[in-house]
Amino acid sequence: VFYGYTAEDVRQDESGVSVDIVAREGGAKLTVRGAFAVGCDGARSVVREAAGITQTRDDHETLMALLVGAVADQARADGDAGMTPSDRFRTQLDLTPLEQCAVMSEGRIKSVGSLAFGYMQNITGSKRVSGDAPGVRQSPTFTMLDMALRPEAYINADVVYVKNREVRLRIADALRNADPSLADRMRGFESSGLIAPSLLWDGTAGSWRADIAPLMKQVEGDLIRTAKQADQMRGAIMLMQPEQIRGRLRMVPAQAADQQWLTLDQATGPVADAWTALQAAWTSGDLQAATPAVQKLATALREAGGANLPSQSRLAWESWYFRTGQMTWVWFVYFGAVALLLLGFSWKWPGATRLGLVTFTAAFVLQTAAVGLRWYVSDRWPNANMFEAVTTASWMGAALAVVAEVLLRRLPVRGLFALGASVGCMLALMACALLPAQLNPAIGNMMPVLNDVWLYIHTNVIIFSYALIFMAAVTAAMYLVWRWRGGVAVHARVGGAGEMLALAGGDGAAGQGRVGEILDGVTMTLMELSFVLLWAGIAMGAIWADHSWGRPWGWDPKEVFALNTFVVFAVLVHVRWRSKDKGLWTAVLAVIGAAVMLFNWIVINFVITGLHSYA
Repeated sequence: VFYGYTAEDVRQDESGVSVDIVAREGGAKLTVRGAFAVGCDGARSVVREAAGITQTRDDHETLMALLVGAVADQARADGDAGMTPSDRFRTQLDLTPLEQCAVMSEGRIKSVGSLAFGYMQNITGSKRVSGDAPGVRQSPTFTMLDMALRPEAYINADVVYVKNREVRLRIADALRNADPSLADRMRGFESSGLIAPSLLWDGTAGSWRADIAPLMKQVEGDLIRTAKQADQMRGAIMLMQPEQIRGRLRMVPAQAADQQWLTLDQATGPVADAWTALQAAWTSGDLQAATPAVQKLATALREAGGANLPSQSRLAWESWYFRTGQMTWVWFVYFGAVALLLLGFSWKWPGATRLGLVTFTAAFVLQTAAVGLRWYVSDRWPNANMFEAVTTASWMGAALAVVAEVLLRRLPVRGLFALGASVGCMLALMACALLPAQLNPAIGNMMPVLNDVWLYIHTNVIIFSYALIFMAAVTAAMYLVWRWRGGVAVHARVGGAGEMLALAGGDGAAGQGRVGEILDGVTMTLMELSFVLLWAGIAMGAIWADHSWGRPWGWDPKEVFALNTFVVFAVLVHVRWRSKDKGLWTAVLAVIGAAVMLFNWIVINFVITGLHSYA
């Protein structure tokens, strides 16, 4: 996607279409090429005019459908004016064989692709470094190796990610005031968050640049809001140093268990020869020589590793997992399930419900594959950081929904458990896809304090209860909407599980007057399960805390808000018993309880520091 450009001319030949585009600011011209040019550029379409299609005022009444059969990438031919030699090198060099090689990092053998992904997260965040032309993006593996082999190319390149928007704006203002010619560049920095290290750091003095030194002193002094961001910026600049990257390329397995793996620079024999050849080809930008050098180095490393390496299959799957965005794109499938299941319930359309359940099942299978693949490549149950907790918790909720839909498939509640789980999984995976800086998907070792049998009981029970709490909030919100639209004050008279048994013993009809009763029954079923699980999780957490920290309760913020969530649902139980409008107050408190739970998971983890901050 080329933002800020206007199409100027379209030319067709035997092999495809060339489009000349011009930047609105600066007038820079670029030619892009593809198999097709689709005229979606409004009433004054350059594509339409080039194709010789006339337009009259009557044409606006014509209904049209656009079917796109294929889209070609920007042409990579040597003669393409839109692709510089540097861009051809960075986009056409196949690093897949090297990405699937093993590297020892932080006490764990992982793929190079996994190392590069996690390493670049600490420098560029979730952003990809741009090439010479708009739309050209470097892979994390390419960028990491390029920083090691051509560090001079990144001194003035916008590659350091500043996540905190307040800090970002203050730095931009300071640099604009010091040098007005940076105005356009600072607008880009405010938008993307990426800035060149040369604008931040004085390498000679080993300190912040004089232009921003007073500001950074203030940033570092604010321990609550901004000091962490200053540390991250300094750490990113340090990690960009070639010696830091080279020191982490421990890709030659040790010959004995008590020895460290060797870096590529320490290697001898075929590995050293292949590494030397790749460096020479890389620094000269010789694509023809670099491609076989990558394959030769990968082969030499596998031969040097022998039986000391993980299976090639595991390394290849780990590399694939990160290249495909950790399969967080499955949220699109869950979105389709949400739309269909809502349509089926709202309009009492059995066909939409059936199709929604099929879509939900497909999404669940894909998410199960993602969780299982992460388990396989990390060699542990995926619940050691926030990314894993969010994805695993949502998967647990979906697994319960699958069981409920199978057992209750002939009842009027059909589709509601799947709907709640689909909303939860969609939002969880969407957050993981759109907020990778906050929910870092890099695979790391489990913290020592977490290597306890009570961890696997406590944390998994807690996050399972959180998933059910959110699912209950979905059906509770639907109940509130139903009441707002004129629904009568009804509720499940025998609780959640009792309501399911009552429906199973009846005719299963879902008349208009029973919609509220059914929604309240599903909410109560999920509430009953989550209430028991949350209580058990807190009790087991106290046992774990006593075992790990020497005391069962310490008023840590996360402990307190987990208890607050439990208190909300304890209040719900009593209100349910005493209130006349039981359905309404159950729904209101279910939504409030979910809000407290989300506050505990979001604000406590990312804003307030405590013993549970690692989670």
